[in-house]
Amino acid sequence: MDDFYDDNVEGQVSALLIMPSAILETMRIEFVRLGGPDGATQSMYKCGRAVGQAIAANIMLGDDQDLEEMLHLMWAEVGLGHLFVIDNEDGRLVIRVERLLEATIVGLEHPCDFTRGCLAGIIEAVAGKPYGGMENRVEDTPDTRIFIIAPL
Repeated sequence: MDDFYDDNVEGQVSALLIMPSAILETMRIEFVRLGGPDGATQSMYKCGRAVGQAIAANIMLGDDQDLEEMLHLMWAEVGLGHLFVIDNEDGRLVIRVERLLEATIVGLEHPCDFTRGCLAGIIEAVAGKPYGGMENRVEDTPDTRIFIIAPL
C-alpha cells in the first residue's frame, strides 16, 4: 500500500491560515486587556489585514479575472461568512457579509474589525495600492454587516 503522503513536502504545506473561531474571541479579549477598546479595534484590523494580504499572496489567479471575481475566490478561503459585492465603482467596493462568524464570536455589539481588515488586505494586495475600510451594521440581521472598502 502506498504512503498517503507523497515526497513533495512543500506541496503538502498550506500557505493559508486555518484559524479556529475561538481565536477571534481570545484575540479581542487580549487586545482589549492590553490596549483598551481602541487598541483592540486597531489590532484586530491589523491582524485581519495581514491575513488578507497573505491569502492574496498565496493564491494563483488568472490574468483575466477582475477585482470582484478575485475577491470571491479568495474570500472562499477565509470562511468568515457569505460575501456579496453590492457595488464596485472606481475601486470602491460596498460588500455585504452575511452569517458573519466574527459577529457571533466577538459579540454582536462589537465591530468586526478583523473581517474589515481581511477584506482591505485582500483587495489591497490584488489592486497593488493601499485600501482601508469601514463597517456598517445591518439592524434587522445582527450577524450581517456592510463594509465599504476604498483606496486610501
